Amino acid sequence: MEAIYQYGLVGSGSSGLWAGDEPRVVTHYPSGLVRVSQTYYSRTDDAASSRLTLAPGNPMPDGNSDPAIDGLYIFPASQESQSGSVIQFSVTAYGRTTTTPPAPVNLPQRLSIVPLNFSVWQASGSIVVPYNSIVSPADLGIVFDDTFLTPFEIVRINSSTQSLLSIEETTITEPTARFQPMPTIVLEAASLTLLEYLLPIPGIRQYTVKMTNDGITQAGTDLFISLKDPEIRYTSFRNFGKFMEVDFETVRTPYTTA
Repeated sequence: MEAIYQYGLVGSGSSGLWAGDEPRVVTHYPSGLVRVSQTYYSRTDDAASSRLTLAPGNPMPDGNSDPAIDGLYIFPASQESQSGSVIQFSVTAYGRTTTTPPAPVNLPQRLSIVPLNFSVWQASGSIVVPYNSIVSPADLGIVFDDTFLTPFEIVRINSSTQSLLSIEETTITEPTARFQPMPTIVLEAASLTLLEYLLPIPGIRQYTVKMTNDGITQAGTDLFISLKDPEIRYTSFRNFGKFMEVDFETVRTPYTTA
């Protein structure tokens, strides 16, 4: 068994805590989370100090945080098994490999405002952040540009001949504050609890739609689509000690004055 560095001393396998011959297993997740699994051994006489070294929240004892960018921290409590005078500790630690959010997945969300059916983009994804962080829309990697916001795949209900001639954004009602920050996430009863379900304050966007039968001239009068800006929903949280994964999605809803 190879020796590791601990408290300024080198454990030899007969004292202290040492890493086993088992491979160091690194697992990457799409959010940027990384998990490292390693097996350590300790003499039973040193079990108490070894458990303190391997307590949840501590860094890996060999000092190797690769490939994490800001540390690997043990979570959850290590699993133990004993054989004679030696205790085996199966340890996992978590970190992150980036502070840049991965690109969200955009899928069409189908909506209807009589007399039109149309699609808008719905973004979803996962990010990893330090535990007890404040997560804001800027952390999610969503680009709220015209390509994302403008309705598409527009068809007229109960018409097989009309197609889209043009769509133009005609009015925008911007909110006083475009987005509210999400509150701090706290750990209660060993599970993540969202204190509030804060959403962005949506603006209102109205689009003028012109339909056509021949692809050249407008058929009928102007039609209108009024939509709220996307709301961001934080759908789940997973605790990994000093880090957490946050799942999110955007939802778009029609605007009505009723």
